Amino acid sequence: MVIAGGSSISNNTAFLGGGLDAAGHANVTITGGSRVDGNTATIGGGVLAAGNASVTINGCSRVHGNRADKRGGGVAVVIGGQVTILNSTVYDNTAGLGGGLFAGYARQLTITNSSVHDNLAEYSGGVYANDSKLTITSSSVHGNTAQLIGGGVVANGTAAVTITRSSVHSNTARVSGGGMRVEEKARVSVEDGTLLSNNTARDAGGGLQALHTVHVTLTGGSRVYGNRAGTGGRVWAGWDAQVITMS
Repeated sequence: MVIAGGSSISNNTAFLGGGLDAAGHANVTITGGSRVDGNTATIGGGVLAAGNASVTINGCSRVHGNRADKRGGGVAVVIGGQVTILNSTVYDNTAGLGGGLFAGYARQLTITNSSVHDNLAEYSGGVYANDSKLTITSSSVHGNTAQLIGGGVVANGTAAVTITRSSVHSNTARVSGGGMRVEEKARVSVEDGTLLSNNTARDAGGGLQALHTVHVTLTGGSRVYGNRAGTGGRVWAGWDAQVITMS
Protein backbone atom coordinates (compact mmCIF):
# COMPACT_ATOMS: atom_id res chain seq x y z
CA MET A 1 0.00 0.00 0.00
CA VAL A 2 1.28 3.48 -0.89
CA ILE A 3 -0.15 6.68 0.59
CA ALA A 4 1.19 9.60 -1.45
CA GLY A 5 0.54 12.94 -3.10
CA GLY A 6 0.08 14.99 0.04
CA SER A 7 -2.61 12.68 1.38
CA SER A 8 -3.69 12.82 5.01
CA ILE A 9 -4.69 10.31 7.69
CA SER A 10 -6.34 12.56 10.21
CA ASN A 11 -8.57 12.67 13.28
CA ASN A 12 -9.22 8.95 13.69
CA THR A 13 -9.54 6.93 16.89
CA ALA A 14 -8.82 3.26 17.60
CA PHE A 15 -7.54 1.01 20.35
CA LEU A 16 -4.45 0.10 18.25
CA GLY A 17 -3.03 2.33 15.54
CA GLY A 18 -5.19 5.43 15.61
CA GLY A 19 -4.35 6.44 12.04
CA LEU A 20 -2.81 3.26 10.62
CA ASP A 21 -2.45 -0.29 11.98
CA ALA A 22 -0.10 -2.39 9.81
CA ALA A 23 -0.01 -6.05 10.86
CA GLY A 24 0.93 -9.46 9.50
CA HIS A 25 3.07 -9.07 6.37
CA ALA A 26 1.73 -5.65 5.41
CA ASN A 27 4.08 -3.28 3.60
CA VAL A 28 3.01 0.37 3.74
CA THR A 29 4.72 3.51 2.44
CA ILE A 30 3.64 7.02 3.41
CA THR A 31 5.35 9.49 1.08
CA GLY A 32 5.11 12.62 -1.04
CA GLY A 33 4.49 15.12 1.74
CA SER A 34 1.64 13.12 3.22
CA ARG A 35 0.69 13.57 6.86
CA VAL A 36 -0.60 11.54 9.78
CA ASP A 37 -2.11 13.95 12.27
CA GLY A 38 -4.62 14.29 15.07
CA ASN A 39 -5.18 10.57 15.61
CA THR A 40 -5.66 8.80 18.96
CA ALA A 41 -5.08 5.26 20.22
CA THR A 42 -3.95 3.34 23.26
CA ILE A 43 -0.83 2.14 21.41
CA GLY A 44 0.43 3.85 18.26
CA GLY A 45 -1.47 7.13 18.20
CA GLY A 46 -0.55 7.84 14.59
CA VAL A 47 0.94 4.61 13.24
CA LEU A 48 1.37 1.05 14.56
CA ALA A 49 3.52 -1.62 12.88
CA ALA A 50 3.38 -5.12 14.40
CA GLY A 51 4.27 -8.69 13.54
CA ASN A 52 6.18 -8.81 10.26
CA ALA A 53 4.72 -5.55 9.01
CA SER A 54 6.95 -2.87 7.50
CA VAL A 55 6.11 0.85 7.37
CA THR A 56 8.19 3.49 5.59
CA ILE A 57 7.52 7.19 6.12
CA ASN A 58 9.50 9.32 3.68
CA GLY A 59 9.42 12.15 1.16
CA CYS A 60 8.95 15.06 3.59
CA SER A 61 5.97 13.44 5.25
CA ARG A 62 4.84 14.40 8.75
CA VAL A 63 3.55 12.59 11.81
CA HIS A 64 2.26 15.18 14.23
CA GLY A 65 -0.36 15.98 16.81
CA ASN A 66 -1.21 12.35 17.56
CA ARG A 67 -1.80 10.86 21.01
CA ALA A 68 -1.36 7.43 22.57
CA ASP A 69 -2.69 6.79 26.04
CA LYS A 70 0.10 4.27 26.63
CA ARG A 71 2.87 3.81 24.02
CA GLY A 72 4.04 5.58 20.89
CA GLY A 73 2.30 8.90 20.47
CA GLY A 74 3.43 9.31 16.87
CA VAL A 75 4.60 5.83 15.90
CA ALA A 76 4.77 2.46 17.66
CA VAL A 77 6.64 -0.53 16.23
CA VAL A 78 6.30 -3.75 18.19
CA ILE A 79 6.80 -7.52 18.20
CA GLY A 80 8.90 -7.94 15.06
CA GLY A 81 7.62 -4.94 13.14
CA GLN A 82 9.86 -2.59 11.19
CA VAL A 83 9.59 1.17 10.66
CA THR A 84 11.79 3.50 8.59
CA ILE A 85 11.57 7.29 8.93
CA LEU A 86 13.40 8.99 6.03
CA ASN A 87 13.50 12.70 5.19
CA SER A 88 10.46 13.26 7.38
CA THR A 89 9.37 14.75 10.69
CA VAL A 90 7.76 13.34 13.85
CA TYR A 91 6.66 16.15 16.12
CA ASP A 92 4.13 17.42 18.67
CA ASN A 93 2.89 13.94 19.63
CA THR A 94 2.11 12.77 23.18
CA ALA A 95 2.08 9.44 25.01
CA GLY A 96 2.61 7.84 28.37
CA LEU A 97 5.75 6.13 27.02
CA GLY A 98 7.61 7.25 23.89
CA GLY A 99 6.03 10.56 22.92
CA GLY A 100 7.44 10.57 19.39
CA LEU A 101 8.28 6.93 18.70
CA PHE A 102 8.12 3.67 20.66
CA ALA A 103 9.90 0.43 19.72
CA GLY A 104 9.16 -2.68 21.77
CA TYR A 105 10.58 -6.04 20.66
CA ALA A 106 10.83 -4.46 17.21
CA ARG A 107 12.90 -5.89 14.40
CA GLN A 108 14.18 -2.43 13.44
CA LEU A 109 13.42 1.26 13.88
CA THR A 110 15.47 3.43 11.53
CA ILE A 111 15.51 7.23 11.53
CA THR A 112 17.54 8.88 8.73
CA ASN A 113 17.77 12.53 7.65
CA SER A 114 14.76 13.26 9.82
CA SER A 115 13.69 15.22 12.87
CA VAL A 116 11.96 14.06 16.05
CA HIS A 117 11.04 17.14 18.01
CA ASP A 118 8.67 18.75 20.50
CA ASN A 119 7.06 15.50 21.59
CA LEU A 120 5.87 14.88 25.15
CA ALA A 121 5.61 11.79 27.36
CA GLU A 122 5.75 10.82 30.99
CA TYR A 123 8.69 8.55 30.13
CA SER A 124 10.89 9.13 27.05
CA GLY A 125 9.73 12.24 25.27
CA GLY A 126 11.41 11.59 21.91
CA VAL A 127 12.32 7.97 21.11
CA TYR A 128 12.02 4.84 23.28
CA ALA A 129 13.62 1.49 22.40
CA ASN A 130 13.03 -1.62 24.49
CA ASP A 131 14.59 -4.93 23.37
CA SER A 132 14.77 -3.46 19.86
CA LYS A 133 17.30 -2.33 17.28
CA LEU A 134 17.33 1.44 16.80
CA THR A 135 19.47 3.31 14.26
CA ILE A 136 19.54 7.11 14.06
CA THR A 137 21.62 8.65 11.26
CA SER A 138 22.04 12.29 10.18
CA SER A 139 19.00 13.25 12.22
CA SER A 140 17.97 15.51 15.08
CA VAL A 141 16.15 14.61 18.30
CA HIS A 142 15.42 17.90 19.99
CA GLY A 143 12.97 19.88 22.08
CA ASN A 144 11.29 16.79 23.51
CA THR A 145 10.09 16.60 27.11
CA ALA A 146 9.68 13.76 29.59
CA GLN A 147 7.62 14.46 32.67
CA LEU A 148 9.77 11.89 34.48
CA ILE A 149 12.75 10.18 32.78
CA GLY A 150 14.52 10.39 29.40
CA GLY A 151 13.89 13.60 27.52
CA GLY A 152 15.38 12.67 24.15
CA VAL A 153 16.19 8.97 23.78
CA VAL A 154 15.73 5.97 26.10
CA ALA A 155 17.35 2.57 25.52
CA ASN A 156 16.02 -0.20 27.74
CA GLY A 157 16.28 -3.97 28.15
CA THR A 158 18.58 -5.45 25.51
CA ALA A 159 18.15 -2.60 23.04
CA ALA A 160 20.95 -2.08 20.51
CA VAL A 161 21.21 1.57 19.53
CA THR A 162 23.51 3.30 17.05
CA ILE A 163 23.48 7.08 16.67
CA THR A 164 25.63 8.48 13.85
CA ARG A 165 26.24 12.06 12.66
CA SER A 166 23.22 13.22 14.59
CA SER A 167 22.22 15.65 17.33
CA VAL A 168 20.34 14.98 20.55
CA HIS A 169 19.87 18.47 21.92
CA SER A 170 17.65 20.79 23.93
CA ASN A 171 15.58 17.98 25.45
CA THR A 172 14.25 18.06 29.01
CA ALA A 173 13.58 15.42 31.64
CA ARG A 174 11.93 16.69 34.77
CA VAL A 175 13.66 13.97 36.81
CA SER A 176 16.68 12.37 35.08
CA GLY A 177 18.32 11.59 31.75
CA GLY A 178 17.80 14.86 29.90
CA GLY A 179 19.37 13.91 26.60
CA MET A 180 19.57 10.15 26.85
CA ARG A 181 18.91 7.44 29.42
CA VAL A 182 20.40 3.96 28.95
CA GLU A 183 19.36 1.20 31.34
CA GLU A 184 19.29 -2.53 32.09
CA LYS A 185 21.46 -4.34 29.47
CA ALA A 186 21.20 -1.91 26.58
CA ARG A 187 24.14 -1.23 24.27
CA VAL A 188 24.57 2.20 22.72
CA SER A 189 27.14 3.43 20.21
CA VAL A 190 27.35 7.20 19.65
CA GLU A 191 29.47 7.77 16.54
CA ASP A 192 30.97 10.09 13.96
CA GLY A 193 30.59 13.52 15.47
CA THR A 194 27.20 13.04 17.12
CA LEU A 195 26.38 15.79 19.62
CA LEU A 196 24.53 15.47 22.94
CA SER A 197 24.12 19.10 23.90
CA ASN A 198 22.07 21.60 25.88
CA ASN A 199 19.84 18.97 27.46
CA THR A 200 18.45 19.39 30.98
CA ALA A 201 17.48 17.11 33.85
CA ARG A 202 16.37 18.27 37.26
CA ASP A 203 18.11 15.50 39.18
CA ALA A 204 20.73 13.35 37.40
CA GLY A 205 22.34 13.01 33.98
CA GLY A 206 21.81 16.18 32.00
CA GLY A 207 23.41 14.83 28.82
CA LEU A 208 23.47 11.10 29.49
CA GLN A 209 22.31 8.83 32.30
CA ALA A 210 23.63 5.25 32.29
CA LEU A 211 22.74 2.62 34.87
CA HIS A 212 22.60 -1.12 35.54
CA THR A 213 24.89 -3.17 33.24
CA VAL A 214 24.71 -0.99 30.14
CA HIS A 215 27.58 -0.27 27.77
CA VAL A 216 27.85 3.13 26.07
CA THR A 217 30.64 4.21 23.71
CA LEU A 218 31.25 7.64 22.20
CA THR A 219 33.63 7.65 19.22
CA GLY A 220 34.63 9.63 16.16
CA GLY A 221 34.68 13.02 17.83
CA SER A 222 31.22 12.73 19.36
CA ARG A 223 30.69 15.22 22.19
CA VAL A 224 28.57 15.68 25.29
CA TYR A 225 28.54 19.35 26.25
CA GLY A 226 26.44 22.24 27.54
CA ASN A 227 24.04 19.99 29.47
CA ARG A 228 22.67 20.67 32.96
CA ALA A 229 21.47 18.59 35.90
CA GLY A 230 21.42 18.54 39.70
CA THR A 231 24.21 15.95 39.57
CA GLY A 232 26.16 14.67 36.59
CA GLY A 233 25.48 17.57 34.24
CA ARG A 234 27.42 15.83 31.47
CA VAL A 235 27.12 12.14 32.41
CA TRP A 236 25.71 10.27 35.39
CA ALA A 237 26.75 6.61 35.55
CA GLY A 238 25.66 4.21 38.28
CA TRP A 239 25.81 0.55 39.31
CA ASP A 240 27.89 -1.37 36.74
CA ALA A 241 27.37 0.98 33.82
CA GLN A 242 30.28 1.48 31.40
CA VAL A 243 30.65 4.74 29.54
CA ILE A 244 33.70 4.84 27.26
CA THR A 245 34.84 7.87 25.28
CA MET A 246 37.33 7.34 22.46
CA SER A 247 38.75 9.84 19.98
